[in-house]
Amino acid sequence: MEPRRGSQPVNGSCYINEFRPLAKTFYGRNAIAQHNLPPFIDASCRREPDLESKLPSITALCREDHWAPRLREGDLVAYMTKDFVYPQETESTRRLVAVLRVKKSWLRHRSQRGLEAHAQAAEWYRKQNLPVPSNCMVSSEGRMPLDQTDRDNPIPDDWDAVYRLRAIRCGAFHACEKIFCDVHDPPRLTNRQLVAWFRTIPDTWRLPPLPAADFAKLLRWLAGPTLDPTSASLLKALVAELTTA
Repeated sequence: MEPRRGSQPVNGSCYINEFRPLAKTFYGRNAIAQHNLPPFIDASCRREPDLESKLPSITALCREDHWAPRLREGDLVAYMTKDFVYPQETESTRRLVAVLRVKKSWLRHRSQRGLEAHAQAAEWYRKQNLPVPSNCMVSSEGRMPLDQTDRDNPIPDDWDAVYRLRAIRCGAFHACEKIFCDVHDPPRLTNRQLVAWFRTIPDTWRLPPLPAADFAKLLRWLAGPTLDPTSASLLKALVAELTTA
């Protein structure tokens, strides 16, 4: 059974990362329409992160050793998109899609046995009676069909092989709790807001840890537009912890 969300105190670092949702591209929007997919899930053949999982997973499939190996249990991660127009004929804006807390980590950095971390994570998910996430590279079952992606790579076997090689080279896998997650119509977020909170637009490639007090400003804002009372309560509790730590 999944532990109660937000049950652990804040004891880690805070990050903001970006991902590429289906809604951003023509082929991705076709996938949404044809398969009734949520617009703001990841668009690749291995969802990174896999926000549809009850316990979303983060791996090194996207940025390889730039970030995932640095994550530790207790870290907080906010996921946003880049600026783009969706739905059509609306203002171009970012979306803040999720806030996750790392619950459990498996690390095999720069090892030829990198997939061991993915195998251990897969076994753990099965013991929780949960499906193995899409970005777990232990089998081909998690790979999305091409017509459910943005076709960033038109050859599925090649696309998957790139991810598999990254997983072997950098076996980092993190299972996360959902503090907030909206893959259907997440809150709109502007660069002006980011600069007001962090004095710059956070670097989503190098991904330095962010000051807890600044991260709390983002969470305080997010607790307003969210329609989920549970998430709002968890966000407000996190704000209190981050501002008194």
